[in-house]
Amino acid sequence: MESPFQKCHRTVALDTVLGGVHLPAKVLVFLGAANRDPRKWGDNADDFDLNRNASGHVAFGMGLHQCDGQPTARLEMEIVLQQLLQRVVAIEPDGAPVPILHNVLRGFESLPVRITVG
Repeated sequence: MESPFQKCHRTVALDTVLGGVHLPAKVLVFLGAANRDPRKWGDNADDFDLNRNASGHVAFGMGLHQCDGQPTARLEMEIVLQQLLQRVVAIEPDGAPVPILHNVLRGFESLPVRITVG
């Protein structure tokens, strides 16, 4: 749902207009906003929905600007989730999350949880 990398600069070869919007030679791309655009994701763009088709989500970038670590990150997450499903009955919040205060990155300094194994 969230992109850890929230924004980046891109250089346009020359001032241009794209989709009716003037783009100067240098633009700031807000990936976090793109992942919540109701024109792409509908009225429930801010909802966490496991059934949503994630095609077009730009959490790891895309095309030429795709994160080199994307396949590894996806594989690591798949392995972690498979192992959790085999061992864990419940994961519940156990305190307030503490976000990282950063201009570009999104994440947590701490995210306390209580894990019940079965």
